[in-house]
Amino acid sequence: MKHLAWRLLFERAEHWILQLIRSGMASVSAAVGDYGLLILLVEVFAVRPVRASVFGFLFGLFISYLFTTLWIFPGSDHGHHRLQLFFFVLTAGTALVLHTGLMVLFVEELDMYYVLAKALSMLAAFMWNFSFRKLAHIYLTEKSRQ
Repeated sequence: MKHLAWRLLFERAEHWILQLIRSGMASVSAAVGDYGLLILLVEVFAVRPVRASVFGFLFGLFISYLFTTLWIFPGSDHGHHRLQLFFFVLTAGTALVLHTGLMVLFVEELDMYYVLAKALSMLAAFMWNFSFRKLAHIYLTEKSRQ
């Protein structure tokens, strides 16, 4: 068990299952920041839920970016820093559009409670982010072999 915990937390993550587990752990950390800011903005500062969810998303994205680059896929750019930045911006931008669109649908059109709407939107964004980031990692790995 100790070896498994060591591998999960400290060894290089080459296998996709380990990457997925780490991505889930990072997502929980990002979700805490995201939800915390969302609730603070809505409940304390009376910011509308969709707008507050965008700020929360961006804060969670920052947390997720740190985990992704330092822990889940470290060194995955293989010397292709501009291409890595392009993939990050593309992934984050499309996830933000997906997330915000779902929040508008759930909160403003279906009158869903904003906390539940956020959970569903975050799940969709997580699945998109991991899938696209994994494909980008494979692409950059192959590109570095050429």
